[in-house]
Amino acid sequence: MKRQAIILTTALMVIERFYSQPTPAIELYMRYLGTKHHELGVGTGDFSKFFESMFQTLKSFHGDQWNPDVERQWREAFERTTSAMFEGYLERVQV
Repeated sequence: MKRQAIILTTALMVIERFYSQPTPAIELYMRYLGTKHHELGVGTGDFSKFFESMFQTLKSFHGDQWNPDVERQWREAFERTTSAMFEGYLERVQV
């Protein structure tokens, strides 16, 4: 569980960075992660379930600072990430 907590924290940091300061390197990494998830058998439909549970966790974490604008930004960040990752489902990416 400790390793999984580190992976999730890192994932949120990368998602935020890809949203706020996208670079070709981060986009390539997201596409690579898509390839890896596809190879592990994670279905594209699983992403929405995962992200909805993450929104509930983020909402709890933000507490009183959670508002429609913060939610919109996180949703946009997850949508951008998902889009890049799904490219890795369509075309195998190696780094």
